Amino acid sequence: MSSDIVTDTGGDRQLAEFREQIGRHFVRAEPRQRVWAYITMLLSEQARKNAWAISLRAGERSPDGMQRLVRNAGWDVEGVRDAVRQFVVEQIGSADPADGVLVAGATEFVKRGDRTVAVERQYVPARQRRENCQIGVLAGYATGLRCALIDRELYLPESWASSPERRRTAGIPDHVTAEPQAELARRIVARSLKARLPVGCLVSVEPYGRHAPLLDWLDERGLPYLLGMDGPGLTSVRLAGDPANLPDTFRVSPLFWNRTPAPGGAGRWILSSGGDSGMRFICGGPSGRAPLDVVPAVFASMAFRRCIDDARARAGLDAYQLRTYQGWYRHITLALAASACLLPSR
Repeated sequence: MSSDIVTDTGGDRQLAEFREQIGRHFVRAEPRQRVWAYITMLLSEQARKNAWAISLRAGERSPDGMQRLVRNAGWDVEGVRDAVRQFVVEQIGSADPADGVLVAGATEFVKRGDRTVAVERQYVPARQRRENCQIGVLAGYATGLRCALIDRELYLPESWASSPERRRTAGIPDHVTAEPQAELARRIVARSLKARLPVGCLVSVEPYGRHAPLLDWLDERGLPYLLGMDGPGLTSVRLAGDPANLPDTFRVSPLFWNRTPAPGGAGRWILSSGGDSGMRFICGGPSGRAPLDVVPAVFASMAFRRCIDDARARAGLDAYQLRTYQGWYRHITLALAASACLLPSR
């Protein structure tokens, strides 16, 4: 079995340390070696990146070992996720937490049929149509113009959550229920804050600003946020009040943005640009802090989308044929690790 470290991306010493960090979450040597072969294959230019292709590249005669790795081998997938986040911070983190932006958003994984976990015909904003797909809520960490993916959650539609047969076939744990995507984003933010991620605000173009429990939770923790307000089937809210009375959590250029108080919470307001067809965000944050620029926050969201596209093209983010709940989390986590391996060369 090949255990060569990824060497075509530069930063060999840093990648060797990252490999060691990942290896700590595997009890047995065999899957510990296999996981790096899996990550190496995801980073390769080979078109097909299924279990057979990965196994052949690793010098194995059958795909059984690689399939066990992502299906039921014993390893700590959450520990690997945390190792990815730590590595990303080491690569692009800033000494000033205010420079860090946590970006969250949904992305689709188009699939055929209806037997793969969480697959359903769902609206995909990026494609402006409904697709037969899974929806994953991903998170990225951005500083300046650099961004990397650090976390993931799978959105489980009610049709899957309420079906005992589907749950059993896909191996969905008993405690997992159908939750709004904004709640999945909140869970990711909670993990990031618990890990002391050096972050100054949360940004998303998704309509998470419509989810009042998330806004209240962020306000309680004093984390500034800039969250999308509009989406499919959503209408504009009626606004009232005097913007002059609101604190400046975010710096806003009046040339491009209009600021209007938002109902439902002190210190929240709506930012809009480009008239009725422009972007709309709800902003909030504690008073008494230095204001944050809106434009870099929006740029961080754009960098996040590019990061997802890059992970698809170069790190095998969507190169999987796994139908189970655990299989999705394992592959996506290893794809995040593969994407992080590209950081030293960027």
